[in-house]
Amino acid sequence: MSTFTFEKIPNKTNIPAYLLYLPYLNSVSAAVIVKAGTVDEIWPQEAGLAHALEHLALRGTKRFPSAQLLSGYIEEVGGFKKATTDYEKTMYHGQVPVQYAERLIEILAEIVNFYLIPENTISKEIQVIQEEMKRKQDSPFYVVDHMARSFIFGSHPLGREVLGIEESLQKLTRTDILNFASRHYYPDNFTILLIGNLKLDKAGTFIEKYFVAGGKQSPNIRPQIQLIDNKKRELKFYHNIQQVHLELLAPISSSQEKSNKALRLFCEMISGGVISPLFQEIREKRGLCYNLSTFISKYSIGLFSIHVGIKPESCEEVISLILKVIEDNKNSVQLFNKTKQRVIGSLLLSFEDPDWIILKAAQDVIYQGKPVGYQEFIKEMGSITIKDIENAVDTYLAPNNFRRIIMLPK
Repeated sequence: MSTFTFEKIPNKTNIPAYLLYLPYLNSVSAAVIVKAGTVDEIWPQEAGLAHALEHLALRGTKRFPSAQLLSGYIEEVGGFKKATTDYEKTMYHGQVPVQYAERLIEILAEIVNFYLIPENTISKEIQVIQEEMKRKQDSPFYVVDHMARSFIFGSHPLGREVLGIEESLQKLTRTDILNFASRHYYPDNFTILLIGNLKLDKAGTFIEKYFVAGGKQSPNIRPQIQLIDNKKRELKFYHNIQQVHLELLAPISSSQEKSNKALRLFCEMISGGVISPLFQEIREKRGLCYNLSTFISKYSIGLFSIHVGIKPESCEEVISLILKVIEDNKNSVQLFNKTKQRVIGSLLLSFEDPDWIILKAAQDVIYQGKPVGYQEFIKEMGSITIKDIENAVDTYLAPNNFRRIIMLPK
């Protein structure tokens, strides 16, 4: 079995680059992570600029001066490219058949180093983003999450909307966009990830061929901004829906802290599939919901969240059940051991999906400085004890620390 270990790729550009060599794959996946996101914007005048730049960088580059040429270079060989922006990073990535690995690396280098930002594409792309906003606002899951984030974080940068503010977007100029790019799009602020059937020496050769050398600037350093508790614990609002969307959220520690990792494991303990206590108590025994989900957002301040759709009259009962499941299982050694076994098996299956590996590795790069391989993850998880779980739950998931976001039918 492969050890699923990332190796650092020696290269003369000074850009941190890592390879997960998977010789059984017929493809190569690659990503460039830019340490630039919504938290780096000057608000409100730059609201949504990081995401807008992601869109516009894909509209053309020095060698591929149109979106069609840029995408076609990858798509004509059966590959694809994607891009995503969140609070603390922007990522450009894709996948191609193994014999076209060089093309993918070339395209990614073009996007982050030689973007054109054509003047005649800006207003059109802003219009596309406005349509993206409308699509998200039609999703009750997005609406409740957006309201929850604003309620908890307020004026903190993590309370912003990644897509920005429509009024600010309409005022953006090419100069504004290029100024933001010059602050964040430089080699020392990049990390390169490669996954698949590609040898280390060839990976280094491709990186040196297409990427501009760094070593002249420091990576983006962000000040740590503490969350101020506004003391509010419940928000109710109305939306055009047919059931209540209840979200319970609690701010927790940052992604690199052990308590955060303990809570991630606890999240799996109480909600990992049909056999989980939350699913059993709320759906199987009582039929109070169709589905429910738990999630931990991995940012400089984490959020532990539980989302469920229910009837209005079931709201208080479900909240009580959730809090009871948390309290009853925080020190369950049997559930703790079973969950570790299940997570290890699930992780092995996940390492068969290059897209999943890229997304996880990108998170690791931002919050741990480098991608974490399978063996490192197992070691990290092995260091977590049931006492760590109990302490983290008592510290962060006490009933009075949860915020209730309740979206009601009109």
